[in-house]
Amino acid sequence: MTMPSERPDGRAAQAPWTLARFAQGAIAVAAAAEVYRAVMVRAHDLDPVGTPESRSGFASMVSVYATTAAAALFLTWQHRARRNARAISPGVDLGHDVWAVAGWLIPLVNFWVPRGLLLGTMRASAPAGDRRGEVLVNAWWGAWAAHVAVGLFWRSSTSLPLLVASEVLNVVAAVLILWLIQRITSVQSGTAGSAGKADGPSRSEVRTEAPS
Repeated sequence: MTMPSERPDGRAAQAPWTLARFAQGAIAVAAAAEVYRAVMVRAHDLDPVGTPESRSGFASMVSVYATTAAAALFLTWQHRARRNARAISPGVDLGHDVWAVAGWLIPLVNFWVPRGLLLGTMRASAPAGDRRGEVLVNAWWGAWAAHVAVGLFWRSSTSLPLLVASEVLNVVAAVLILWLIQRITSVQSGTAGSAGKADGPSRSEVRTEAPS
């Protein structure tokens, strides 16, 4: 019988399905709240009387709260996923866990570091030769980086095309990160393949919680 992977504290690792579901739900809400905020802010800029500042301010507040909740849940899921990745590939260097949080929060640094964090977790979790997860990470990062870049230009203007482009990229990035969370969690649960890495340490099956 295959035994579940063990964490350094001796407890069996679990694919974080519950955290994944909460993070996915919060990210979806945050993406929708960001679209709502952008629309209300532009409406206020174009027609301050028809769209009072109180309405655009409320939209901004909702977006901030939703984004904060999504970030907290995502980082909690990421922590569990990184812990599982170390159990699946003993000896893999994923960097310090403090940097795994700080890399998302430090301006400019968070424009590049998150890609490496997710790539490391994906590579340590996936079977040897499986590159689909890496493609997904790069696709998410491209959409997210483009959203940030376009958003910087849009904030200095009231251009409708820039607003639409920014929010479309926002939604695309959100969909891709939802898919990425699903992919990493599935790989760690063994449902996306449990083959070991060639010439690497043996991979133990990760005991899973039932997906909700």
